[in-house]
Amino acid sequence: MKENLASDSVEPGQIEFKEGLTWRSFLGIMYAVIIISPVIIYLNLLSGASLLGPSVYVTIILFSEFARFFMKPLTKQEIYIIFFLIWDIATISSTFFLGFTYRAFFVNTPITMGFNDPYTGIPLPYEIPTWYAPAYGSEAYLYRTLIHSAWFTPLILAVGGTMISLLIDIPLALILTRLYVETERLTFPIAQVNAAVIDSLTERKPDRMRVFTVAAMLSMLYSLFLYGLPIISQGLFGIQLEIIPAPWADFTSLIQIFLPGAILGIGTDPLYLGAGFVVPFPAVLSIFLGSIAVWFIGNTLSLTVFRDFFPLWASEWRAGMGLSLTYQRSYLNVWASPFIGLALAAGILPMLRNIKFYSKALSRLRGISKEAGGGSKYLPLPVMLAMYIAGVAVSITVSHLLVPGFPIWIIALLTAVWPFFFNLVNARALGEAGYPITIPYIWEGAVFASGYRGIDIWFGGGAYMGGASSGWVSYLKVAYLTETKPLSFFKAYLLALPIALVVSFVYTNMVWSMAPIPSSLFPWVNTMWPVMATTSGLWITREISVFRTDLIVGGFVITALLYLGTSLFHIIIPLAALVVGTFTLPPFAITMFVGALLGKFIIPRLVGRDWWENMKATIVAGMGIGQGVMVAVSVTLALIARFKWIEPW
Repeated sequence: MKENLASDSVEPGQIEFKEGLTWRSFLGIMYAVIIISPVIIYLNLLSGASLLGPSVYVTIILFSEFARFFMKPLTKQEIYIIFFLIWDIATISSTFFLGFTYRAFFVNTPITMGFNDPYTGIPLPYEIPTWYAPAYGSEAYLYRTLIHSAWFTPLILAVGGTMISLLIDIPLALILTRLYVETERLTFPIAQVNAAVIDSLTERKPDRMRVFTVAAMLSMLYSLFLYGLPIISQGLFGIQLEIIPAPWADFTSLIQIFLPGAILGIGTDPLYLGAGFVVPFPAVLSIFLGSIAVWFIGNTLSLTVFRDFFPLWASEWRAGMGLSLTYQRSYLNVWASPFIGLALAAGILPMLRNIKFYSKALSRLRGISKEAGGGSKYLPLPVMLAMYIAGVAVSITVSHLLVPGFPIWIIALLTAVWPFFFNLVNARALGEAGYPITIPYIWEGAVFASGYRGIDIWFGGGAYMGGASSGWVSYLKVAYLTETKPLSFFKAYLLALPIALVVSFVYTNMVWSMAPIPSSLFPWVNTMWPVMATTSGLWITREISVFRTDLIVGGFVITALLYLGTSLFHIIIPLAALVVGTFTLPPFAITMFVGALLGKFIIPRLVGRDWWENMKATIVAGMGIGQGVMVAVSVTLALIARFKWIEPW
């Protein structure tokens, strides 16, 4: 990869950035949006599985080979645009308006009717605001279509909210790219793998392609047994033929006689092993330690030494509980509050320690609107600030108009400050460990703390709290590695977004008109949506309470002491990676750690350290391609079988 991609050691000003948005790259995006989106929608409703990842790999391989057939290979900048735009735009085209069918279900299901407003005693369906969904009993639900005047306001608010979010997320992504990609030079290990995919498909150097192809073929073979056979057998016979348990082999129930509450398993997805190859060893070690400390040791202590401190968890746990159920109940009853403190510490402490560094980096934003190496890399700072301020102001105004009784200062705080803080933390986690941090229940906690007594705030009238910016920073890291103009991504995004919204609207109406959602035709949502509605009802009626101030403060203090201790004794434990580990289940952390041990101590001795360092990202890229293609083929065969079953009716 080092031969063909811009190295991290190269100054950004020395990179010759090139345009990635061309008619060919845009055509690749449209192929995924128009052709693949209905398959993703149907599969999501049918089984809950996502074809998005495999569709990305299939599309870039298809268009790469098609271009080579006409002797005009795609550039790595064009493949970059196809690769990353499909992740975001195809998600919008396949899911954006599908969410409105869940709103219709939530208003009309007897489950929701079984919950009452805790202050008025009125059943929830009668109090759901019409800017969320048409009123209970509306004729709009009889037609199973979004083309009805009663849906107009909810649709406009959803589309408008997307535009507002872009005003906040785009400048944040560019600012954080300056901080973490250019100034601090974080590695973004998963970005290195994505760059290797692009490099392998573009450069086609024989030695690298051999490695890439072998890794892909081995991954396809393994994925046939891990994912392929269960998917195909489910489609053909209605049963899952499982040879290798996915996504983990669960040993939790086997150890709970000796270690009650402890979670143990081995991740079987090879991409977690591959992640251990490319994520820096200190980060993988930190992830492993964080995961074991929480889910193995912490869970056991919470049921033994600190049993009286967590009475609900102690009453719910039973010997023999599997990994999934143990995780769900311990997360809700033990870790939800401490995780808030952990994540807050992970964001605040490094920022305070390096305040001069961040101040200097931010001050340099004033002169970055035009730089050497291919023209405009950033928007001018005044434009970015104006976008952010406008997005925040409009978001606060709309929220206040929808829910005027809710404290506006909470909305202002969560809209103006939280997106920057959260993405600052999350982008660092991606830069150091390759995986994001999820900070749970911030909005729910704010609603509870506000003392607000209405239920309308639960239906989308609150603040926009950000989330896309940190992921986009990782995308822009790949843009640097592939010498693509960072603004190419955003130009392509804004150009494709309206088309994706139209496609989502059309396909959602088509699928909804076929049959009610949920129904027997769509078994996944038939099973899961009642669970989701029940959970939502419990939150809205305040029958769930997971917030404990003492645990939030305790999580913050413990993390702060650990951070100070490691800094004082110069122990290399990346804090962001450690916090990522606390959110990571042991099966995945253990498999990553095994991969890290193999990649650091075993494989270099067998093949040579220089060869390994040069090829490991290519190997992991091949593993991803192989798995993606196998899953895509398996899902296609299963869908064909499913459609043949429906055909006589």
